[in-house]
Amino acid sequence: MDGSANFAQYAHFGDFEFNAQAGELCKQGVPVKLQGQPIEILAMLLERPGLLVSREELREKLWSGDTYVDFDHSLNAAVKRLRDALDDNADTPRYIETLTRRGYRFIARVETSAVPGPVAPGAQETRGARPRLSWQRTGLLASVTIALLLSLGGAWFHFAHSVTSRPGEIRLIVVLPLENLSNDPAQDYFADGITDTLTTDLGQIGALRVISRTSAMHFKGTRETLPQIARKLGVDAVVEGSVARSGDRIHINVKLIHAPTDRQFWTDSYNRDTGDLIRMEDQLALRIAHEVSARVTPAEEMRLASNRTLNPRAYDAYLHGRYLWNERIPEECGGNRLLRAGPA
Repeated sequence: MDGSANFAQYAHFGDFEFNAQAGELCKQGVPVKLQGQPIEILAMLLERPGLLVSREELREKLWSGDTYVDFDHSLNAAVKRLRDALDDNADTPRYIETLTRRGYRFIARVETSAVPGPVAPGAQETRGARPRLSWQRTGLLASVTIALLLSLGGAWFHFAHSVTSRPGEIRLIVVLPLENLSNDPAQDYFADGITDTLTTDLGQIGALRVISRTSAMHFKGTRETLPQIARKLGVDAVVEGSVARSGDRIHINVKLIHAPTDRQFWTDSYNRDTGDLIRMEDQLALRIAHEVSARVTPAEEMRLASNRTLNPRAYDAYLHGRYLWNERIPEECGGNRLLRAGPA
């Protein structure tokens, strides 16, 4: 096909390159065997990286109204084939994040170019030669051609300008209260305790300014959007996520959001035993600092990279006691007693 429209044709992410016009995916230059609905889903996700593509949108695009299939099963199977092709994992995604009952989001960094291969800094898109049209056919064909080019150009202009990229300088950050997904409200103290520790660890990095726990806790359970919260606090980035606890196992999911654009630019998940919790918190703080390009001194890095371990019961008692203290629960409810039982 000729390149008469001036828009990016190739999307690059990780080791992969996607040719949008041809509907072809390559990994390090080698074609990946993928076609049909999985490749169409990938195209839709890459049109809006970092943003939700709803299940309803996918249904309308890929399954016509007169097609009788088990939609949920078919969509899940198509997304699984796509993830397999990308060597991705639903539990710890690098590329495609599932938003339960809502849809999917492409979370990796995406770059676009007009030519295949590595993206050259400052590379310009090229325009192909226009085909000659006979004057006898210009009336109808010109109208159709113009309409088609406007449609394609508009769609790919949106694609080329909606790529997820690293934000600029991050001067001020907030850790919003992590959501308790343990199906037990009594575990709120645990999620709040991890939020507190993460805030404290980040606050000990000299190059970062961190909003206080007290200010952040005002937004626990709020219905305000992230941009609204960011404007009130004046922050450049937001840390949000969730904690799920089952017995001695902990699952933590964390995301970094660029506040001015409401774009996610990093996410990660952690599955650990409770005995590794404090080490995981230190590592998580260090990872966040690196992701926002904060300068971490060797001493700060050494402290956060240490292999500290603890007595799980003692640390749990400490988190519970601190939660009761922050909530100003009277001593007879156990706050001071639990704090004294915690780690020194």
